[in-house]
Amino acid sequence: MFRHVRVSVQSRSKRPPSGLRCWYSSREPAQREITSVAGVRHAIEDVSAFLDGNYCQVWAVDRRTGEYQYLPDGKADDYRAEAKRHWKCPVPDCTGPINTRGKSRRAHFYHLNTVDHAAESEAHLAAKAMLFGWARSVVPGGCEVHEELTIKDRDQAIHRRPDVAITDGQRTVALEVEYKNFQPESWRAKQANYDQVGIVCSWLLGHTQVTRVHDSVASDGATEVKVSKLGKVIGAAGHHVLVINPTDQLVGTLAGDRDFTSRLTATSPTAWLWIHRLDDCQLDPSQGLITPGTQRIDTAIEERRRAAEAARRRQEDETKRRAESETRDAEYAARRAEFIRRKQKEQDEAWLASTLHATCLERWGRVPDVLTARMRNPGAAFASEAHWHAVVYEALLHDSTKPFRLTDVERVIRQTGLPLNPDTKQRFRSLMQFFEHLAHAGLLRIDRSKGIVLTPASHNIGAKPQRRRTQDVTEQAATTAPPVIPTIPRLSQTPGPEPPTEAATRWTVSAERLRLISRFNRVPEFVAWRALTEEEFAFIDATPEHWHAIIYLNFIDGRPHGHLFSIDDIVAELAKRTIDASSPLARAAIRGYLRNLTQRRFLVQAFEDTFTLASDF
Repeated sequence: MFRHVRVSVQSRSKRPPSGLRCWYSSREPAQREITSVAGVRHAIEDVSAFLDGNYCQVWAVDRRTGEYQYLPDGKADDYRAEAKRHWKCPVPDCTGPINTRGKSRRAHFYHLNTVDHAAESEAHLAAKAMLFGWARSVVPGGCEVHEELTIKDRDQAIHRRPDVAITDGQRTVALEVEYKNFQPESWRAKQANYDQVGIVCSWLLGHTQVTRVHDSVASDGATEVKVSKLGKVIGAAGHHVLVINPTDQLVGTLAGDRDFTSRLTATSPTAWLWIHRLDDCQLDPSQGLITPGTQRIDTAIEERRRAAEAARRRQEDETKRRAESETRDAEYAARRAEFIRRKQKEQDEAWLASTLHATCLERWGRVPDVLTARMRNPGAAFASEAHWHAVVYEALLHDSTKPFRLTDVERVIRQTGLPLNPDTKQRFRSLMQFFEHLAHAGLLRIDRSKGIVLTPASHNIGAKPQRRRTQDVTEQAATTAPPVIPTIPRLSQTPGPEPPTEAATRWTVSAERLRLISRFNRVPEFVAWRALTEEEFAFIDATPEHWHAIIYLNFIDGRPHGHLFSIDDIVAELAKRTIDASSPLARAAIRGYLRNLTQRRFLVQAFEDTFTLASDF
């Protein structure tokens, strides 16, 4: 694998060995503040100095130790004697003497003899010296900091020499400074080599690679700049783009937006610059050089990632919830359809087995069309439509001219044991539609002048067909035995209700019923209410009145305004009384009753399955 060959200056941290857990800056921040765009502002002179294309040589090398020496601003006189005697230019092979000056401009070194050094080369060497010295000061014991460390990988045939390399023997961080016009293709190849051998590399553009868009700095310290093509390529590859100016030991972070929430991209027309003291930065073995700007960008990116992940999970949960709901709805719809089909079959069988059906066959040979006609609103009673039609006709119209009202109709249906629809509006529409059908057939007159008065016509259904059938029967009487006519009981002779079920018995003797009667002198209508169809109640082992009363007395009566409860609470309360209401169909029945109480203004639906007491209750 790759090995390190030291070819230039190297240094070991003088700190006690402690193992490499995290590399970080431990220096106390300097007093002069150059801070973020989110509060304290850049000083205009700091930004101008950072982007100044005129380079000052402020770094030298001590001939005795090989250590880099930095010349602070305003210290030219203090360092002059030492510089003339023991320091030299950091450019390799430059042996000319140097001195200091700094009265009219920033303190800097200058050569006593004429030399031909390119400004870019000097700035590049100064930036390396700056990063080298800083890295030595922040890494823990056991780490090595190198300049121009050759990295070889025999398997990959890679030979790279980063400007500054920091290693703990297992991991390596490279710091690369680019002042020249490094081509994007060359950068991609070099970065790919680092990636292949697992080296984290931070790229720092020289300050001359960045220019201001405007001459002034915004009031909040934000600085819009133009960036070289290389900077955009680095950002587009997912790396942070940094800028370095060794004169004042500053680094800058480039972002794609003014608030520093995104990296620079290849399509960004401009970038936003935020400058920092190098001592305010950190060195991390997995991320390289970390600045306050890169931290802000990474934090914003992570927050967006978490928000997107949370949104994705919410979407998945919602999709799952909808799928489960659709499955439950489909199962409920299938069971409901099967229940309705079974009930209709039972109702039809009850109609065909009834004495009234036999009476129709004996009287007319078949059930007349006027009684079997299907209405748009058939729900006056929970019975075969032809059954309750025949009940009404037999009791109030056949061989009768006595007027009657809707209350009489409901009474005769109830006397036969057929359950009436508790929805009064639908029951009224169904009855009136049937009576209008009879009126159109000439069997009934409807008087709406004083309420609704119904008067039978003077003739019955199929009077003429009945006489013809009587003649036919008379003609056949001589040759055939007389038919056995079944006894047709009148309504007053119909059997009474069936004996009460076990659930009805429990309700009759229950404490809930006694409490309601004690308070209201009866079972209130909102407790005795039944749904439009009764199939839901078949899935709760109690009469509707019983579990309605349990809900009212335990969750509504005496509770303060705003009291919240859910269907789960009701299921648990019913379970205490050994009433199982945990199935989806049972929960649907409970939900239907709660919605009825909502229509009566007892409750307000707070959430899907959660209700609260209404303010006016």
